[in-house]
Amino acid sequence: MALTDVYYSPSGAGSQDGSSAANAKAAITGTSWTTDIEGETRQNTRWIFLAGTYTVNEELVPTSTDPDADNPHFWVGADASGNLLEPKWSDDSQAHLDTTDYPKIIRTNNGTIFDATGIATIYKCLYLENTSTAYNQGSVLNSSFQECRQNFHHGLFMKFGNNSSASNNNARVHSNFGGKMVMCELVAGGTKFNVLHHGGGTHYSTLVNCRLYGTSTSGSGDGHGSKSDTVAHQVINCVIDNIHGDGIDLQSTLERNGTFVNNTITRCGGNGINGETAADKTGGILIENCIFYDIGGYAVTAHADNDDKQYGTQIGIGDATSGNFNNLDEYENTYTVTAVATTDFVDYANQDYRIRRDSALYKSNNGMNFGAIQNEDFEFVSVS
Repeated sequence: MALTDVYYSPSGAGSQDGSSAANAKAAITGTSWTTDIEGETRQNTRWIFLAGTYTVNEELVPTSTDPDADNPHFWVGADASGNLLEPKWSDDSQAHLDTTDYPKIIRTNNGTIFDATGIATIYKCLYLENTSTAYNQGSVLNSSFQECRQNFHHGLFMKFGNNSSASNNNARVHSNFGGKMVMCELVAGGTKFNVLHHGGGTHYSTLVNCRLYGTSTSGSGDGHGSKSDTVAHQVINCVIDNIHGDGIDLQSTLERNGTFVNNTITRCGGNGINGETAADKTGGILIENCIFYDIGGYAVTAHADNDDKQYGTQIGIGDATSGNFNNLDEYENTYTVTAVATTDFVDYANQDYRIRRDSALYKSNNGMNFGAIQNEDFEFVSVS
């Protein structure tokens, strides 16, 4: 079945039949979603949100048939002219997404943005935020298992709260139940929250090339970067920075089999990767080519069971208050540890975590840098 495009803007345009950017349907009226978007077809339909600010104080509850694996539903961002957006970094540091043309969907009171059952919704290039200081949801977008499982997220910016206020011990930026996230940025405004990213409810939640940011290394609530209570959690090429909990917290009591490769985990009040909850006696945890720096606890922990398997070959660690490893026992010997200092980064103080060319971490592991950012850092070399 062919994909049908329907264009939306905050207040509508032209004939408002949704056929083009010039004739976009209105997505909101006042601070409420329109009855039109509530009843819009979702199966094999792409909702194209044009640049602008969509401010609401209610959840969008659709009434049309749910998408499924054969009939997916898309939410995508476009500029004001209707050109579909592709995610890009705001500068060479790759620290933040460029959200200049992103449609901004903002909920101003406690609650999530979207309530819809379905396992095949694709979200791309949208700015999603809840600005309520009372925010206590399991996700800015949607929070329950049936509403947000096995979906795909590409180039999303997601945030709750604001930088001058706390939120709630149970607050999460996003719940990703068995879904995939690529090049997304998740931000906690305030220092009172549960976790930035929750991977749980089903198997194989995956984060690739994402950026997860808190606002302080002290706070209340668990304050984790990525928390997993699922099997085979995967975090690859991600930056997790400035949080008061663990960078990655493995809470599953199941055989975990997680994969954590090329991550930069910095400024954590807790452990870098915390695997203390349960032993992994089958496939094992893989932690490879990651950087852990300025860690309040251990860089990597395992369960106290001697059969807990956590493997790796190359790892970079610096300023881990409690030490490099805890409970890894003989498995520590699979790792070669390279020391990390602030001078290894291009500009650590300003979140530029690219590795300097004169660092021992630069392209030192089979031609790859340690950490999340593998691009050239473009340092100029004088030519005589």
